[in-house]
Amino acid sequence: AMLIISSVMTSYVNYLVASKFANRFKIKIKAHEGLGYFSFPKTFMVAMAVMLLISYLMSAMKINVNAIQLNLFLIMFAAMYLQGIAVIKMYLINRQMSKNLQNLMIGMVVFMSLFVFAGATILIALLGLVDLTVDLRKLNRIV
Repeated sequence: AMLIISSVMTSYVNYLVASKFANRFKIKIKAHEGLGYFSFPKTFMVAMAVMLLISYLMSAMKINVNAIQLNLFLIMFAAMYLQGIAVIKMYLINRQMSKNLQNLMIGMVVFMSLFVFAGATILIALLGLVDLTVDLRKLNRIV
């Protein structure tokens, strides 16, 4: 978890520094679109499935892989939860709500799903899984 958090923070700092240099040299950088346009690549699910398959094959060889499998499931669940939050954010954007109201609603959804109603966390993760397989938001259209 610390590796993931530090890599996300490093990527963000790298983006900020690169943006400053690009502006100085008059290079156009595509602006960050926001959480509503975030999506994992289609290959993410394939890669996670392959890793799970390898871990199951290792368990068939009498190797204890419980910790590995648990971590893979947690990573997949967290990724699908984030994808589900992105779907909800896109829905709020399409409803043309103000930014402050969108952020408040997303904050409430995250708070309620994590601390009040744990079943909502599973529903949001399932929403993310459906979006990744069916492309509910139509982000990956071929133009």
